[in-house]
Formats: sequence, C-alpha cells, structure tokens
Amino acid sequence: GELEEMIWEIDETLSKTISYDEFELMYRRVRSDRTGLEPRTMFNLVDFMMNDNNGDGRIEVDEAIQLMFMRYGKEFKDEAIASLFNGQTENGNSLSYNQFLEHLEQQKDHGSRRKDLDKLRAVQSSAIRKKQREGGLAKAS
Repeated sequence: GELEEMIWEIDETLSKTISYDEFELMYRRVRSDRTGLEPRTMFNLVDFMMNDNNGDGRIEVDEAIQLMFMRYGKEFKDEAIASLFNGQTENGNSLSYNQFLEHLEQQKDHGSRRKDLDKLRAVQSSAIRKKQREGGLAKAS
C-alpha cells in the first residue's frame, strides 16, 4: 500500500528496503529541490515526525514554528503559521498529519500558480521589449 509506495520512491537498489545512504540521498534531494519534482512523501512524513516532539501524532503551534523555520529559513513568515492553523495560533492548537499534508498541498498549488504567473509576466515583458526595439511601442517613462 502506501508504505510500499514511499519505500519504492527512494529505493535506489530496488531491494524493497531503505538503506541509510538512500534515506540521506532522498533527504538531500528534497531539501535542495527547487522544481517540486522530487518525490517527497517519505520526506513529509519524516519532517512531521521529527517535529512532533511529544509523539502524540500532532504538531502544536510551537512545534510548527520550529518546523517552518527549519524548512524555509529566513524566508519564514509568521503568516505561514497563521495560514497553517487557519489563524488559530493560540497554545493548545495542533495539526494532524493529514491536516499537515493538506496545508503542504495548498502551498504547492499556490506556489505553482505564482510560478505560472511569473512566467506569463516574463513572456509579456519580453514581447513588450521586442516591440519597443522594433519601434512598435512607445517606451514607458
């Protein structure tokens, strides 16, 4: 089932097991992945478990702050925690693993839309510059 698929995603030797080297390779690949194409099911599970400090299967607000800072570093914003907890950031609020995955999926969708918009803007800017070079458009001042 799901566990076998997680193992398959990172099992370089097709041994149906994960060696330390394969685990480390997966972790490094996902941490450095800027495309979002690396399989990250196991990474997300490990990330969640590493930050569930009391082992209750939930991440509390303070645990989430630590997780987000480790994941995003200087780019981390308090708004990310508010978004993660739907604005309910008082002590005692927590997320299950499924809620955590839902949030990651929403972030991925938002990031994908933002990248698409950035590409569209770049294409439009390029077309405008080309027209300006050809004398077809007046330069903006």
